[in-house]
Amino acid sequence: MAKVYLLEGNALEPGMDALVEVRTTEPLTVRDGASFIIRTDNAKETLGGGRIVASLDRPIGRKNVSKHDRLRRWADALDDPRERLRFMLADRGALTPAQLARETQLSREAVATLLETMSGEGELVTLPGGSFTTRSAVDAASTALREAVRAMHKEQPLLEALPIATVRDRAQLDEAQLTAALAELGDEAVVEARTIRHRDHSVKLDGATDRAAKTVLACLEQARFAPPARDQVPDETGLTTKEAQSGFVYLKARGDLRDVAPGILYARSILDEGIRILAKISEGRGHFEPADAKRALGGISRKWLIPLLEYYDRIGATRRDGNGRRLTNKGQAMAEGGIDVG
Repeated sequence: MAKVYLLEGNALEPGMDALVEVRTTEPLTVRDGASFIIRTDNAKETLGGGRIVASLDRPIGRKNVSKHDRLRRWADALDDPRERLRFMLADRGALTPAQLARETQLSREAVATLLETMSGEGELVTLPGGSFTTRSAVDAASTALREAVRAMHKEQPLLEALPIATVRDRAQLDEAQLTAALAELGDEAVVEARTIRHRDHSVKLDGATDRAAKTVLACLEQARFAPPARDQVPDETGLTTKEAQSGFVYLKARGDLRDVAPGILYARSILDEGIRILAKISEGRGHFEPADAKRALGGISRKWLIPLLEYYDRIGATRRDGNGRRLTNKGQAMAEGGIDVG
């Protein structure tokens, strides 16, 4: 038993076509594109017939216009296997051969043949992991990536290179799309250590900002593990507040300055040195106590010690172990290559 609902129009006259929804009382196994006939419950009268467009788990309703449009486009694709593939790749994005076979209701052999043919003709592109997408999708991804890089360079002109994960999210790409887009852009995009920049981008630094940045960095490196608070740096360096701020902005954009805690800034080089020291005092016992770290880091007070140890916890270099801490595998790698490793 079933009920038939018109999804468009108010009546279906003989000889007319319309999108209808057939709601059965019991689940049926059907294939998209198959023909059907609807008869009365006693099978004495034929009410109509047509072709199955899709089997769905829940009702659509008359108001779901976007779903109606999708169904019409899928109906137009049903008679041509190529069009079935094109529709699903446009509708779902990149898919593996197995996923395409399932979604298009074509055999795996038919899908494999189509993928080989359409890839050879340049219409499809194979992504890392074995999924396929359309050439137009790769072109769109490369355009989105290019625009994201340019926009972020404009927003952060003092940053030499951009975190590639942030750019990927800005461009709304997944990892496979990102890889394909990078291959498409070629040397237009310069990728180094999980950062990306446009080949034409360069930091244009005025003399005053350059001097301020060098002065701020020298102050913090000289102070080592007991740096002045952020608002004390102008007094320590003789810079104006505005000059110190310009130095902070540039150094943070370049990655040479890190916020360890509110108002507490450390030079990256000092943080690199700190994790090497903690790795050294962990040798033998495999862990260290705060008192050990205090002595090794020059006898600094808790004002700096606690925020510094908690910073190393946050970046995954160390983990708490009772009253002490242990270096993680990531921390060991940082001790050898710096805190930006991994």
